[in-house]
Formats: sequence, C-alpha cells, structure tokens
Amino acid sequence: MRPNLAYNLQESMRRASGPLRPSRTESGAVSVGRALVVDDEPEIVRLCSRLLSKAGYEVTPAETPAEGLSALRDRPFDLALLDIWLPEMDGFALMREALALQPELAVVFMTGYGTIETAIRALEEGAAGLLLKPFESNEAMLRQVQQAYDTNRARRDAARSRILQPIFGLTEALFSETEESSLGARV
Repeated sequence: MRPNLAYNLQESMRRASGPLRPSRTESGAVSVGRALVVDDEPEIVRLCSRLLSKAGYEVTPAETPAEGLSALRDRPFDLALLDIWLPEMDGFALMREALALQPELAVVFMTGYGTIETAIRALEEGAAGLLLKPFESNEAMLRQVQQAYDTNRARRDAARSRILQPIFGLTEALFSETEESSLGARV
C-alpha cells in the first residue's frame, strides 16, 4: 500500500470545511457538483465516472485532453480529475489550460508514477490533490476527491468574502448615516 504523499501534505494544511451543498441538475436530480474525468485509460475513466456518479456528481468522461478541453469550453465544472501522463498533452499543461478557462476549478491529478517531486509540483502549480493509481480503495478515492473539492470551495468562499468585505463596510456605513449632507460625502 503506497502512501498518498501529495494529499497528506495538502491535508495537513487543510482546515475543516462544511459538507457539500447539493444543487439540482437540469433534469431535477440532486447533484453535489459537476466533475470532468480525463484519462487515456478507458477503464479508469469508467471507474471514476461510476464512483463519482454514485457519490452524486454529474460526470463528463473524456479519454483525450482535446475532449476534456472541449467539455470545459461548453459548460462549467466544479472538479476535474486529470491523468498526469497523457499522450497528446501532459496533465500539467492540461491543468493550466483548464484553469485559464475555469479559474475556480478544483483539479485533482491521477498518476501511476507518483513521486514526491510530482506531488510538490502538482500542489505548487495549483492542483487541489493527487491520487495514486491504482486507487487504495474506492472509498479512499472518493474521500480524497471530496477533501480536494471542499478545500477548493473553502478557498473560493474565502476569496469572495475578502472581495466583498469593502462593499459590506460601505453598505453598513451608508445605512448607519442619518444626515443627508454626510451621506453624499460617503458616496
């Protein structure tokens, strides 16, 4: 059994975040989010798609980087599972293009050739996690994906709060002002 070094590094920095908030798909089914799976091994794509679907994700499978990028151009995703070693384009280049298209995307790399250097590079370049193939267990894979998704969501929420904080402060000041002459000076 191989330790998942990249995810252990990230997990030590992770703070507890709340459970996923389900949403509704166009068909009305409950979905925890949209996931894209890109791997050149059809069996891995099918396995990940099946597991993520059972966990409540709306999954789009892709066996080439071109298919994955096309899907990213067509619709928003919350999560992308990307193989690092793909024939047409490596996973790092695919992640850069994916994040250029969808900056809030949580990217989890999958690899059968995990090293500490790969783990560090993945985290430095913006990945939310790294899964080693073959997966330790289906449950462990889903747990790591969930943690990466939650961590990314918490990071996005914190960034939005920082952006909105000045607006909230101004709104509070405007509502607390009772004199019209002072109100004009604040705006």
